[in-house]
Amino acid sequence: MTIFVDTSVKVNAPVEYLSRNGEMIHDSTINYHSFLFTIENISNTTIFLGRTFSVYFIHREAKNKKGEWVKIDKNLSEIGLCLTGAATINLKPGQIVISKIRRCCGNFLTDFRLVFGYDDNVVYSNVFKDSIDARVFDSNK
Repeated sequence: MTIFVDTSVKVNAPVEYLSRNGEMIHDSTINYHSFLFTIENISNTTIFLGRTFSVYFIHREAKNKKGEWVKIDKNLSEIGLCLTGAATINLKPGQIVISKIRRCCGNFLTDFRLVFGYDDNVVYSNVFKDSIDARVFDSNK
Protein backbone atom coordinates (compact mmCIF):
# COMPACT_ATOMS: atom_id res chain seq x y z
CA MET A 1 0.00 0.00 0.00
CA THR A 2 1.11 3.55 -0.67
CA ILE A 3 -0.28 6.80 0.72
CA PHE A 4 0.42 10.10 -1.01
CA VAL A 5 -0.66 13.55 0.23
CA ASP A 6 -0.86 16.05 -2.64
CA THR A 7 -0.27 19.54 -1.29
CA SER A 8 -0.41 21.10 -4.77
CA VAL A 9 -4.20 20.70 -4.78
CA LYS A 10 -6.04 22.86 -2.29
CA VAL A 11 -9.66 21.88 -1.66
CA ASN A 12 -12.37 22.45 0.94
CA ALA A 13 -14.12 19.89 3.11
CA PRO A 14 -17.60 20.77 4.40
CA VAL A 15 -18.71 19.75 7.88
CA GLU A 16 -20.74 16.53 7.84
CA TYR A 17 -22.93 15.09 10.56
CA LEU A 18 -25.92 12.78 10.96
CA SER A 19 -29.37 14.21 11.57
CA ARG A 20 -31.73 12.65 14.09
CA ASN A 21 -33.29 10.49 11.39
CA GLY A 22 -29.87 9.19 10.28
CA GLU A 23 -29.57 11.36 7.18
CA MET A 24 -26.13 12.79 6.32
CA ILE A 25 -26.14 16.60 6.54
CA HIS A 26 -23.49 18.69 4.76
CA ASP A 27 -23.10 22.13 6.29
CA SER A 28 -21.80 24.23 3.41
CA THR A 29 -21.45 27.25 5.71
CA ILE A 30 -18.56 25.60 7.58
CA ASN A 31 -15.66 24.56 5.36
CA TYR A 32 -12.11 23.51 6.17
CA HIS A 33 -9.11 23.90 3.90
CA SER A 34 -7.88 20.44 2.97
CA PHE A 35 -5.31 18.48 1.00
CA LEU A 36 -6.13 15.56 -1.27
CA PHE A 37 -4.56 12.20 -0.53
CA THR A 38 -4.61 8.84 -2.26
CA ILE A 39 -4.29 5.34 -0.91
CA GLU A 40 -3.23 2.75 -3.49
CA ASN A 41 -3.22 -1.00 -2.95
CA ILE A 42 0.01 -2.20 -4.56
CA SER A 43 -0.21 -5.63 -2.91
CA ASN A 44 -1.82 -8.78 -4.28
CA THR A 45 -4.45 -9.04 -1.52
CA THR A 46 -7.54 -7.05 -0.59
CA ILE A 47 -7.08 -4.55 2.27
CA PHE A 48 -9.87 -3.63 4.70
CA LEU A 49 -9.89 0.14 5.20
CA GLY A 50 -13.04 0.70 7.25
CA ARG A 51 -16.77 1.20 6.99
CA THR A 52 -19.26 3.78 5.77
CA PHE A 53 -16.93 6.38 4.20
CA SER A 54 -14.39 6.20 7.06
CA VAL A 55 -10.84 4.88 6.98
CA TYR A 56 -10.58 3.33 10.46
CA PHE A 57 -6.85 2.86 10.81
CA ILE A 58 -5.44 6.19 9.63
CA HIS A 59 -4.18 9.10 11.69
CA ARG A 60 -1.90 12.12 11.33
CA GLU A 61 1.47 12.77 12.95
CA ALA A 62 3.48 15.98 13.13
CA LYS A 63 7.02 16.79 14.21
CA ASN A 64 7.27 18.78 17.43
CA LYS A 65 9.96 21.40 18.10
CA LYS A 66 12.36 18.61 19.17
CA GLY A 67 11.94 16.88 15.80
CA GLU A 68 9.97 13.95 17.28
CA TRP A 69 6.92 12.51 15.51
CA VAL A 70 3.78 13.02 17.63
CA LYS A 71 0.34 11.54 16.98
CA ILE A 72 -2.09 14.47 16.75
CA ASP A 73 -5.28 12.64 15.65
CA LYS A 74 -7.03 9.52 16.88
CA ASN A 75 -7.80 6.64 14.54
CA LEU A 76 -11.53 6.11 14.19
CA SER A 77 -10.86 2.55 15.39
CA GLU A 78 -9.74 4.05 18.74
CA ILE A 79 -12.90 6.08 19.18
CA GLY A 80 -15.07 2.97 19.29
CA LEU A 81 -17.76 3.90 16.78
CA CYS A 82 -20.53 1.34 16.41
CA LEU A 83 -21.41 1.17 12.74
CA THR A 84 -23.29 -2.12 12.58
CA GLY A 85 -24.66 -2.89 9.17
CA ALA A 86 -22.58 -0.22 7.45
CA ALA A 87 -20.97 -1.02 4.14
CA THR A 88 -17.30 -2.04 4.29
CA ILE A 89 -14.52 -0.34 2.37
CA ASN A 90 -12.24 -2.95 0.82
CA LEU A 91 -9.41 -1.92 -1.46
CA LYS A 92 -8.67 -4.59 -4.05
CA PRO A 93 -5.21 -4.98 -5.64
CA GLY A 94 -4.54 -2.12 -8.05
CA GLN A 95 -7.37 0.07 -6.76
CA ILE A 96 -7.01 3.56 -5.27
CA VAL A 97 -9.04 5.71 -2.89
CA ILE A 98 -9.00 9.49 -3.19
CA SER A 99 -9.95 11.45 -0.09
CA LYS A 100 -9.32 14.69 1.79
CA ILE A 101 -7.57 15.53 5.01
CA ARG A 102 -8.36 18.77 6.78
CA ARG A 103 -5.45 21.11 7.23
CA CYS A 104 -4.34 22.20 10.67
CA CYS A 105 -4.19 25.86 11.71
CA GLY A 106 -1.52 27.66 13.65
CA ASN A 107 1.76 29.54 13.51
CA PHE A 108 4.17 26.57 13.78
CA LEU A 109 5.21 25.26 10.33
CA THR A 110 6.36 21.65 10.56
CA ASP A 111 6.47 18.25 8.86
CA PHE A 112 3.37 16.03 8.79
CA ARG A 113 2.63 12.50 7.62
CA LEU A 114 -0.32 10.14 7.53
CA VAL A 115 -0.02 6.76 9.19
CA PHE A 116 -2.19 3.77 8.26
CA GLY A 117 -2.26 0.62 10.36
CA TYR A 118 -1.73 -0.49 13.91
CA ASP A 119 0.97 -2.11 16.07
CA ASP A 120 3.93 -3.00 13.85
CA ASN A 121 1.89 -3.08 10.62
CA VAL A 122 2.03 0.55 9.51
CA VAL A 123 2.46 2.45 6.26
CA TYR A 124 3.58 6.09 6.19
CA SER A 125 2.69 8.70 3.62
CA ASN A 126 5.10 11.16 2.11
CA VAL A 127 6.17 13.96 4.46
CA PHE A 128 4.42 17.27 3.80
CA LYS A 129 4.43 20.76 5.34
CA ASP A 130 1.54 22.38 7.17
CA SER A 131 1.06 24.75 10.10
CA ILE A 132 -0.27 23.81 13.52
CA ASP A 133 -0.84 25.43 16.89
CA ALA A 134 2.23 24.34 18.88
CA ARG A 135 0.08 23.94 22.02
CA VAL A 136 -1.25 20.72 20.49
CA PHE A 137 2.05 19.06 21.40
CA ASP A 138 1.63 20.11 25.06
CA SER A 139 -1.75 18.40 25.27
CA ASN A 140 -0.35 15.14 23.80
CA LYS A 141 2.17 14.47 26.58
